Amino acid sequence: MSALASGCKEMNLSEGGIMGAPAPDFSLRDLSGQTKRFSDWRGKAVLLDFWAAWCGSCRESVPAYERIYQRFHEKNLVVLGIDEDAEPGIAATSARKWGISYPVLLDPRGRVFDAYGARTMPAVFLIDSSGTMRGRWEGFDASIADEIQKAVRAMAEP
Repeated sequence: MSALASGCKEMNLSEGGIMGAPAPDFSLRDLSGQTKRFSDWRGKAVLLDFWAAWCGSCRESVPAYERIYQRFHEKNLVVLGIDEDAEPGIAATSARKWGISYPVLLDPRGRVFDAYGARTMPAVFLIDSSGTMRGRWEGFDASIADEIQKAVRAMAEP
């Protein structure tokens, strides 16, 4: 049984190793106010992108993650944007202006950001279909985008 199917335990990955550890489960609201659990996507690879409207690097990174989503969402990959803004309206406006078509979840208190041990934004985590952490990137530049795309491709096109 996969780690997600058996129910991930919430944990702070900053206290231990990340690669190979089960991804922390979480529950957040989406832009329409519906509660979503990370485990809702069990059986799929997941790319988590932590961002905020005030983050310039986040704004620059979104097109790369949108391209990854468009290319791989039919190959069992989910991209989830996790917004740190306190106001849902700010997140919705930014998602629309930035052209985000993948799901956006709201983490206004930063609890999920902290649970994943992230230190800066944007922070991206790649989790395989069994719920195991496979990649972590913080900050953004072209080389990070290339690394993430290669990691996703290797997972989606074995």
